[in-house]
Amino acid sequence: MGLRDYSTQERLNKMNVELVDREILGIDDGNAYLSDDLFFLPVAVPIIENAKNSSIIIQSVAVIGQSADGDETGDFDIVVLSANPGLLKAGPALMEVNDPMSGNTTAHEFMDAFCGVINITNMTDVGTTSVIGSATNIGMVVKPEVEGAIYMYIFGIARAAATWSSSTMTIRFGIVRD
Repeated sequence: MGLRDYSTQERLNKMNVELVDREILGIDDGNAYLSDDLFFLPVAVPIIENAKNSSIIIQSVAVIGQSADGDETGDFDIVVLSANPGLLKAGPALMEVNDPMSGNTTAHEFMDAFCGVINITNMTDVGTTSVIGSATNIGMVVKPEVEGAIYMYIFGIARAAATWSSSTMTIRFGIVRD
């Protein structure tokens, strides 16, 4: 018996909903980001617990930034992948924060793990030490590419010219488990 065999209310009651936090470091280098710069490096986010070949649905994302001056309100994208993209630039070398994404030379087969982009366009200053933002009603399905894997991978792309002096930023994913 699958979920579709139940009424809408019964399906909602059977969903396993959870919040998963991932702290992002390294965005406070003091250099101004330009639109389309790498905002933060690829990081693994644990999403699957003891479930082989499972998937999740990302329903919402909340961003909580610790701020030195409360003006880190530039738009950015969170790129979601089912495997580590290993972002490279000419050299070859690993891309670094503030590198323009136009310099990305990562092979197409690594970008095949792409699941979607989450736009964070509402970063808001909520005092001299905090900024917040969110995206809702996302509905993005993510399934780790490698059998038995438990992670999705994310990286950020700046969409506005801004200088970030946040020592940390937490990205909180609201997910529905398979």
